Amino acid sequence: MNFRFLLPIVITALAWSAVPIKAQSTPDQINSLLTEAQSLQGRKRFLDAFAKLDEAEKIDPKRGEIYNIRGAIYLAAQVRDVDKARAEFTKARALHPDAMPPQFNLAETDFVSAKWADAEKSFGALLTAFPKLPSNVRHLVVFKVLVSQVKQDKLIEAEKTLADNFTFMDDTPAYYFAKAVIALQRKDERTGNDWLTKAQIIFKQGETSSYLDSMMESHYIDSLSVTKPEESAK
Repeated sequence: MNFRFLLPIVITALAWSAVPIKAQSTPDQINSLLTEAQSLQGRKRFLDAFAKLDEAEKIDPKRGEIYNIRGAIYLAAQVRDVDKARAEFTKARALHPDAMPPQFNLAETDFVSAKWADAEKSFGALLTAFPKLPSNVRHLVVFKVLVSQVKQDKLIEAEKTLADNFTFMDDTPAYYFAKAVIALQRKDERTGNDWLTKAQIIFKQGETSSYLDSMMESHYIDSLSVTKPEESAK
């Protein structure tokens, strides 16, 4: 999974437009280590990224970003240890209880674990707790609610979620992907694939990747080939 809420570099889930954890007064060295860790993560050099995070933690263990990034690595498809990811995100949330990223990522652990009722509740709670999210972030959260509903065969609720939140005029591809998920759940592969094709024609790859990622995690589309990291993760 390439898609986790990270800061400050765009690497994972909502990484294209992350809502930042409030910065603390810390040496430039820590910020540099966090930036290096995310860069290494993006290149799948997970052991090296962990080493940078460990170094940052020794300097200032109260930086929530350390645990958020480490959790995101554990949640990556090539590593995937949900329990360790959840533990790291929980640490980040404890340090920054009012921040969006750790809470999003904790909800994501339910999503990737196919705990659909829990994921629907967790992502729904984010919308209540953070009513002024940027539209691209909010649409992704709502889309994950919708997918969680569809996976529970709550199609009427999912249709209402779509109608209440998305239109084809939006600046995000959420409308098209929501249509695709509902069609695919109804075994209408032709219609579902048509909606997927439209989304990828109209929107850029950076705008569709998070939605495709969610559809892979929920098994509506095949996983893309996974590039193995240099070596086994920590």
